[in-house]
Amino acid sequence: MKNQAGLTLFETMVVLAIVGFVLASTISVNQLIERSTSKTLVREMQEVKHMLYAYRERYGAIPGDDTSAAKKITGATSADEDLGGNALIDGTDAWNMRSVSGISSKRENELFWQHVRKAGLAKEEQYNLAHNAVGGILGITSNDKIPTRPAGVPGLYNVCSSRISGTLARSMDEEVDDGDATTGVMWAAMETEAVSVNTPTAPTPYVNEKRYTVCTAF
Repeated sequence: MKNQAGLTLFETMVVLAIVGFVLASTISVNQLIERSTSKTLVREMQEVKHMLYAYRERYGAIPGDDTSAAKKITGATSADEDLGGNALIDGTDAWNMRSVSGISSKRENELFWQHVRKAGLAKEEQYNLAHNAVGGILGITSNDKIPTRPAGVPGLYNVCSSRISGTLARSMDEEVDDGDATTGVMWAAMETEAVSVNTPTAPTPYVNEKRYTVCTAF
């Protein structure tokens, strides 16, 4: 008779303990990565506000809405005289739209990024828009072509960031607000077919596996 080789009870307990430790470590690392990413996404949105204030302080106008930008900054395009100069970032398009043929004086959402980049307030990017840490679009607008702002939230400008998972969006909301997508100074609406929300859309609660366009106002 040959002896049957196998694990003792003690050895089995050690193996299970090691497996449990590895799983717990993996979960902790994923949580740390998620937390770091959500903080980065929040910081990106806050930086948009700081860019606007810095430009206004330096040039006495709102980036994207500046009708004399070309006179102040080399390579900049001035906002359309009929649309610009009202201290809002409105123009003719939604916050996430860009022209494939180049910058237009009527697209203030695009001009915002051109103005702050030419002024040295933001890094250059290939497109007329900006992208966030998860590959979505980061933008600013004063119009209502966004997830609808909850009642009572003040501000002339909406900063929105897209393609954000429900898990990350909730974490972002908890970072600066109440963790509820439908209330407070940070809100969100679910995206369909990975397309950023760019029409008036009622905010929707966070679902982990879905993607969201997240907005805040100032």
